[in-house]
Amino acid sequence: MGARRRAVDTAVRLGRMLKEARIRRELTQGELARACALSQPFVSHLERGLGATTSLETWSIVGRAVGLDLAGFFEAASGASLPSDYQHLKRQQLVISVARDGRWQTLPEAPIEFDRLRSRSIDVLLFRSARREAAAVEICDWFDDIGKAMRSLDAKIAALERHFSLARDMTAPDWRTCGLWVVRGTARNRLLVREFEALFASKFRGSSSRWLGALRDPDESMPQDPGFLWTDIHGEALQVARIRSQQETVQPVDR
Repeated sequence: MGARRRAVDTAVRLGRMLKEARIRRELTQGELARACALSQPFVSHLERGLGATTSLETWSIVGRAVGLDLAGFFEAASGASLPSDYQHLKRQQLVISVARDGRWQTLPEAPIEFDRLRSRSIDVLLFRSARREAAAVEICDWFDDIGKAMRSLDAKIAALERHFSLARDMTAPDWRTCGLWVVRGTARNRLLVREFEALFASKFRGSSSRWLGALRDPDESMPQDPGFLWTDIHGEALQVARIRSQQETVQPVDR
């Protein structure tokens, strides 16, 4: 029984490593499955830690396809695997680090229903009391349901607006609230933004360069409209997103 439990634990760790390595190589589960002559549901099965009875040969095949050394894994088996949200954590830390230069106070995983024990959260809440500004920063590592993510950002901006309106000081200006997307700059993510450029430009009207400036500079005001920033693949730098406006992408019609 102890050996079986150990096998299950090993399969969970292998599954996490497989998923992390696949994402680093910007492969979908279907692409990995085709490269290994397997089915996409079976790759999903492995990534979910359900491959305890899968043969060493199959693990070696999928490992090689994503650059994993199975022997090296077992040699280092006493170590801990990376957390499943490793890439997300790196970008949260990056936003917090950059925002300190702009004298923002930061709160990761801030609840949006501040009076509830269990609540949806904002990836990083930024606020500057001196300028009476607050921003909901959402981290996106992998585009899944883009419309849902946009609606989620709107809901979190609205929650911030409600919260700071309750803290209104009649002797001071009202708080300004807004939102910012920080997106991992993978080839897949960049391709999707280019394909739906008019949609993204319409949603994220705030100047990307001004948003980056406001994060870094305590004297620069936060833009009034939601913004969009890229990060590099490794989550070590914030980058300006150059998304053309909808008007620039529409050609005039001769009459």
